[in-house]
This record gives sequence, C-alpha cells and structure tokens, in this order.
Amino acid sequence: RGRYRDDNARLVLNLIVATLPVGFVGIMVKDIIAHQMRDALLIAFTSIWFGVLLWYADMLARRSPDTIKSVSDISLGTAFMWGVYQAVALIPGVSRSGICVIAGRALGATREISGRFGSLMSIPVTALVVLVSFGDVDTSLNWHNAFTTLALGTVISFFFALLGIDLLVRWGSRVGYLPFA
Repeated sequence: RGRYRDDNARLVLNLIVATLPVGFVGIMVKDIIAHQMRDALLIAFTSIWFGVLLWYADMLARRSPDTIKSVSDISLGTAFMWGVYQAVALIPGVSRSGICVIAGRALGATREISGRFGSLMSIPVTALVVLVSFGDVDTSLNWHNAFTTLALGTVISFFFALLGIDLLVRWGSRVGYLPFA
C-alpha cells in the first residue's frame, strides 16, 4: 500500500506475483504430474530440449540490449511473465532455475539479474510446495524425530542453496550459460 517504490517492498511484491502462475498451475495439475508424467523418455527429452533452449536464449540475449539491469527494474507484468515461464518447470525434466534464467534473458534481464531473481523465485515456490505436501504426510510418523530431521535438512539445504546461487550468478555472469546447457 503505497510502498511499492521501496526496492525491498517491490522485490517482495514481484516475488509474490511471480509465484501466482506456478502456484495456480501446480495445484491444478499436481496429480497429473505426480502420476502420469514420470516417463524417463519425457524427462530425458525435456532435459535436453530446455538445455539447448537455455543456450539459445542466452546467445540471442547477448545481441540485444539488457533492459533489466537491477531487481528494481522488474515491473509487475514482467514478474508475472517470469512466473508463467517458471510454471513450465512443473513438467518433469525441466530445470526450474534453468527456465527462470531463460525467462530473464528473454525478458531483457542481464545474466546476473536472470540468475539472482530466478533463484529468489525458488523461495516462495518451495514454501508453497511444502505447504501443499503436508496433506501427503504419513500421520503415523514419530514427529519428534521427523521434525529434527526436517530442521537439519532445511539448514543444510539452505546453506548449499546459497552457495549454489552465488556460484550460478557469478559464473553465469562471466561465462554465460553454455556450460549449464
């Protein structure tokens, strides 16, 4: 409410807007993805196809000027489109971070912003997946042990995610995304 001009508020609002498409589509097709789209051939095909697409999008983006040079340059419409791209990652074999980098490059973001905003987009999506998945938890679990394991796994995952994001952004900014493709 009136604070959209603040960079941090704008970032949070953009992350929420970017989560809407994947949240909506994910809830609608959750069972189809879980039960009908686990074919190894589909996963192999989508992994290869979107790897090539990552390289191609980065190559094309180098030929045009970057219009998004900081996170504060991302408009609500751009954030929503970034989220539409992210929803494609619901297809097994499609890298969520890879498709977010493709989106960023296609939408005019620098390599660094593509990697950074795409990585930040994983936070609300992961939280949404955890919330939706609570309905699938076995009620006979020993919750004390399960909570300890979950807390430890969360801390370790958080540490390595930060390390991975930092490496992705720094390396992708300098070298490009061909090695990832």
